[in-house]
Amino acid sequence: MKVASEFRHLWLEEKGNITQPCSTSDYLPTILEMTGLSQQGLYELDGESFLPFLSSEKAMRKKPLVFCSGTQGAVVTYDYKLYYNKGKFELYKLPQDPSEQNDISASHPDEVKKLSGYLHQ
Repeated sequence: MKVASEFRHLWLEEKGNITQPCSTSDYLPTILEMTGLSQQGLYELDGESFLPFLSSEKAMRKKPLVFCSGTQGAVVTYDYKLYYNKGKFELYKLPQDPSEQNDISASHPDEVKKLSGYLHQ
């Protein structure tokens, strides 16, 4: 699911659209980077700063977004979304299938295995 979001700050020079998947968990690391505060001594944060995505279209996430709740979960990268529910996996190639209509998990078992590993971290 794609939801528009707006993030503003008076002295933020970079402007533009971010094509990488982002989450609200990316807000705190972004604010820390903007203010020059260190993450050292904090708990390990799930998110990552999205400032690099504003300054370079080639910037990529260091780790995928992971969502888990009860018996379901999802792992999202720029290229893929792996959806899990009650033991069943579905894989979608997001740039070609943004509405997630064509499950390609059967033809991409290596990608399913790779992404499913993030659900257990």
